[in-house]
Amino acid sequence: VLMGGAGTENGSFYGPYIATPDDVESLHQTVIVYPYDENMTCTPNEDKTEYSIAMTVPSVQQYAKGSFGNGAYPMVGVTKNTKEVVISTKNLLSGMNVKIKGDVSISKIVLTSADLALAGPATVVAAYGKAPVVTVEESTALNTVELVCDGVQLNSEEATEFHATFAPCSGKITVTIYDTEGGYMTRTTKATDFTRNDIFQLPELTYVAEHSIQKDLANAFKNGGEYTMHVSFPYDERMACFERQP
Repeated sequence: VLMGGAGTENGSFYGPYIATPDDVESLHQTVIVYPYDENMTCTPNEDKTEYSIAMTVPSVQQYAKGSFGNGAYPMVGVTKNTKEVVISTKNLLSGMNVKIKGDVSISKIVLTSADLALAGPATVVAAYGKAPVVTVEESTALNTVELVCDGVQLNSEEATEFHATFAPCSGKITVTIYDTEGGYMTRTTKATDFTRNDIFQLPELTYVAEHSIQKDLANAFKNGGEYTMHVSFPYDERMACFERQP
């Protein structure tokens, strides 16, 4: 739990120390992971200098003004020895900053990629003095990250910033911005190396709905046949299947 230092390079944290008495006697280092997850595991290698941490890269994140959502930007730190009380932590994920001007309210922003693992169960390998390595499990990888915005009102004069994180990867990511009236617009990045601890800056946008759920549905009926789409509701996302009747 972050106790102080929000928005700065230094923070004070409080959390449970997860170790048995036998572990304490045998360990030579302290490992800190933020945010706390009761299902997280940390396994040392044979000489206890490198640690394998099982965690989940969040696929659903909550908008926070001027920053990342709570728990969306996990960190890990490994001390030189167990006597150290000041721990240097390292960010684990890559991120994206989307700046938007406009006069509508935003319901959500979705990052997608056809062939990149953006979120899901992952393994982090961490060691003292080294950069952590994050690997998303291929069999359960997700190619979508959703930033839930719940109607954030845009400003036509000053851009509003939206921040989302995802697993480090290389390729193209499509950004889809949904308003609360059913409209949306999309932008796709160029092929990029999205590295750990780096925030990709999408060029500033002025929101203009390029598509709408209503028009998509009308076109489906006009062209005949079955149409499946995502429908955005204020608090959840459901799949709706509309079938043209004879």
